[in-house]
Amino acid sequence: MYKSQEEPLPASDALKAFPIYYEMVGAIISFKKGDKMSCIKHLENIGRRLRHLLLIFFEGLTDSRVSRSVWLSYIQGFQGWGVGRVSNGEFIKYDGLSGNHVLFFQALDAFLGMERYLTDENMIRYIPVKQREFCLALKKHSFRLKVKEQGDFELEEKVGSIVKQLKVGFSAAASWPLALTSSSCSAQPTEPESCRIYSSQPQSD
Repeated sequence: MYKSQEEPLPASDALKAFPIYYEMVGAIISFKKGDKMSCIKHLENIGRRLRHLLLIFFEGLTDSRVSRSVWLSYIQGFQGWGVGRVSNGEFIKYDGLSGNHVLFFQALDAFLGMERYLTDENMIRYIPVKQREFCLALKKHSFRLKVKEQGDFELEEKVGSIVKQLKVGFSAAASWPLALTSSSCSAQPTEPESCRIYSSQPQSD
């Protein structure tokens, strides 16, 4: 039986993605049980809630709301330059703050069966263990490749609509100066799947 969280998105920015995680897990459980209609409903809700979440970037990451001078001075400024540690007599420099550290992008990559961007070392270095375990579970049970192999065009279309929505959202980010300054979409030479517009195919286990 399909169930969904129908209440509005939580007020806290840190919790805004939680309903999408709920729908991801629901979609996976429904697919495993062979409940196609329930799975479709969960996928549709992911797309609907994703639109609300992306609005945070479009409406929130602007100079009028988050001063670029404050961001660069206190979040990704000189305080983080050259930070690292010494291991076996060798200095290892840490990477800077990156949008790759955001749980939502990691979870979405995992749900869609994409390879993660961060290395094993950086995952251990920057990402809490429970978040790593959550993403590993989503990746393990990703069904995007399976619906393609099974020729289930209806489910494939629903998953594809999520990917298409991300393509539109991140393509629009090109005209979005503060977000590009503060996210991994400009800070890293090789982009995470969420910034690379999901151009490649999901990976099989």
